[in-house]
Amino acid sequence: MSQASTYPSILPVDTAPIPDLLKGLRRWLPWRAGPHKPTGKFDKIPIDPTTGRNLSAVDPANWVTFDVAMQACRKGAAQGIGIALSDKHPVMLKGQPLFLTAVDLDNCRSQMNEYKLLWRQLGKPYVEVSPSGKGLRMLGLSCTAVRGGNAGDGKELYATGRFVTVTGHGGRGSLCEFTSGITMLERNWFGDRTTSTSPRKSLLSQPLLPEQRAFVEPVLSMLDAISSNTDYDTWRDIIYSVASTGWVCARHILHIWSKRALHRYDAAVLDKLFDSFDPARGITLGTLAYHARKNGWTGQPPPVLQMLPSTPTPGQSVAPLLMTALQLRALPAPHYVVRNVFPAQGLAAIYGEPGSGKSFLALDLAHAIAAGTVDWFGFRVRQRPVVYVVLEGVGGMGKRTTALELHSKQPCSDQLRFWCRGIHLLTGEGIDLLAMEVVAAVGMGAVVIVDTLNQASPGADENTSQDMGKIIAHSKHLAASVGGLAILVHHAGKNRAQGLRGHSSLHAAMDAVIEVATVDGKHKAWSITKAKDDSSDVKRDFDLVPYTVGQDEFGDPITSCAVQHTIHATPLKLKAPTGKHQKAALAELRSQLQQPGSGVDYNKALALVAAALNAPQDKKAERAKEAVQTLIRDGHLILNDLGVCLA
Repeated sequence: MSQASTYPSILPVDTAPIPDLLKGLRRWLPWRAGPHKPTGKFDKIPIDPTTGRNLSAVDPANWVTFDVAMQACRKGAAQGIGIALSDKHPVMLKGQPLFLTAVDLDNCRSQMNEYKLLWRQLGKPYVEVSPSGKGLRMLGLSCTAVRGGNAGDGKELYATGRFVTVTGHGGRGSLCEFTSGITMLERNWFGDRTTSTSPRKSLLSQPLLPEQRAFVEPVLSMLDAISSNTDYDTWRDIIYSVASTGWVCARHILHIWSKRALHRYDAAVLDKLFDSFDPARGITLGTLAYHARKNGWTGQPPPVLQMLPSTPTPGQSVAPLLMTALQLRALPAPHYVVRNVFPAQGLAAIYGEPGSGKSFLALDLAHAIAAGTVDWFGFRVRQRPVVYVVLEGVGGMGKRTTALELHSKQPCSDQLRFWCRGIHLLTGEGIDLLAMEVVAAVGMGAVVIVDTLNQASPGADENTSQDMGKIIAHSKHLAASVGGLAILVHHAGKNRAQGLRGHSSLHAAMDAVIEVATVDGKHKAWSITKAKDDSSDVKRDFDLVPYTVGQDEFGDPITSCAVQHTIHATPLKLKAPTGKHQKAALAELRSQLQQPGSGVDYNKALALVAAALNAPQDKKAERAKEAVQTLIRDGHLILNDLGVCLA
């Protein structure tokens, strides 16, 4: 076989899916392929687009524009293009420095489900197929320049000093900001960078517990409460539970515990079982806590809050204690899970009278956030894991999820979990266990929906500041422990005008509140009654649509409902546009916006209209702007979070 035959055949770059923001950076280089290696991989060698000589990709003097790099490919001088990662050259976006960050993934055939889950957890960043066709690469922006590295098993993470290829093949997602997800991923893959321990096997979404005294001692205490002379299934689950920590000392701890039953102790069997632990089994320290409590253990699980880093990640800027107005405005905007409705962190409430549909609405919200749908009632959604604490109507929740899936035609994501055990917001009982299970199963940053506050605080006097103060404190502790948002589903007071039932301190403690009500005895609607930094003048209509979800033992239908986004307002009688440019503009946008709820970027709308107008070339842009603004003013078009939409 000739040497030339060992060189790979590379598909041409597909430029269309590559994000415009990425194309606009001046840090590109063309590359040529080296020969195949025994592993099947090949080198991607950066070259000068003019001379074809090899270049250093990390030297900014060698970087060129996207168009120059592509020209080299089109001329046949290069087989692909790539972009340099550098912590010295952040991407400036709205005055904020962000670092281009890459996640490189191999072994796609065997781990595709895991990688899909990771992509959703990171907020659906730009992802594409590698030049070999066997790997994936995700690109996004981070406020922190992560250290990264090679985590083994075909997983790499980099933000500086690297050259990554860009193919455009199968490209989807956007060049989004994914700081929280990427820093968590770094901790998952590389653990505490200050220690010499190697990366440990874990779920991509599962943070590793630091191997610190505050965490290890409660585990030893729980093991002391459980006899190792137990049935095999319990013994196995406890082995798996401690193995889930990823600690170096975990194996040693388990050998010491198992030796207490010497007549049953077998070191080889324990080691084999320990090494076979698979995080996908869903067994965490919560399993150990469950068995310990069954045996009388009354201690507290490891403090979840200690999972959060106490010091800034290297490379992360620290805001001064006393800031100027300019420095204050330069801070990143607060994150959200539903833009202008629910923040990503804090405490919120959904409340309404019995039968208003508040629990159906809460489940619809949970489904949208966990799935990362584009919007919820027209408000942009940022994907986050969701845990729904079912304390009221447990028996009907399964039916509701079936109806929801039938209606949305989208199965409930694995990022949506349900907790059906009790918690006590008045005493705090069960809060730490719930938080620990949430973090272990789906990671930090989750949304926890408690349905309802009344069922979660039995015996509490909601009208007193003392009891309500304890409920608020434990609810905030839950939100802080998972690093996310806690949403309390609650009842309205006897006088609807007074809002949330109970002491006024509850409403004051909330970061966001929405009220759910029945309108005209038939339709449903929700409205924002509190939003700290956004407009509260928001109302959305919905209906509860019935679905048959199965049959009972007598063959009778089992039914439930799902939320249907609707508009109950009386349609406006719009005056037909008269000007020829207005008519042409409206016709063009109607042809572009055929799907209900769709929108188009304002500037793109102007460009589309300008191209459709019968006007002098130098006047088209001006006439297009006049026509679109008139149509918005007269109510034919609306401008909202989705862009320009049909009224």
